[in-house]
Amino acid sequence: MNWFSRWFDRFWQEVEKFMTGEKTGSTQLRFRIYKDSRNQFRWRLLARNRKVIADSGESYKEKRNCMKAINLIRVNGSYAVIDDRTK
Repeated sequence: MNWFSRWFDRFWQEVEKFMTGEKTGSTQLRFRIYKDSRNQFRWRLLARNRKVIADSGESYKEKRNCMKAINLIRVNGSYAVIDDRTK
């Protein structure tokens, strides 16, 4: 298993803990919503050490659309298929 696969496995373990409400230490993972330089909404997923482990990759004109994207990840994230193209 390469470093990326190990990191990705740990990432999804943390996401699963977050989605089930299980504590991941002193705090849980958190989604941070912010406005970018174009005054549009984006999100970042922060680990308990406050480092960014994922981001939206796109901006949203309306905050509700940003929230929808976050909820898609929270609800469906554990069902995501891993598409490993390194083999």
